[in-house]
Amino acid sequence: MRFLGGVQRFAGGLALTVAEVNGASALVVHAARRLVAVASFALRDSGIVQVHVVVNPDKLVFAGRQFAAMSPGG
Repeated sequence: MRFLGGVQRFAGGLALTVAEVNGASALVVHAARRLVAVASFALRDSGIVQVHVVVNPDKLVFAGRQFAAMSPGG
């Protein structure tokens, strides 16, 4: 959570949401209500051990539909 708080400080104009993606904790990033990135984290007792970031718009199409379906009124 400290990491996400730090990211939020430098994310001017971006909306950050914590979600579960493929069974892992993830940070979902929207700009102007458009999905621009999904960063998933592999966690261990020692902390974050791996970060996987997807920013390719073609690969974000499916995730964008999934998040839209989960949102209220989606």
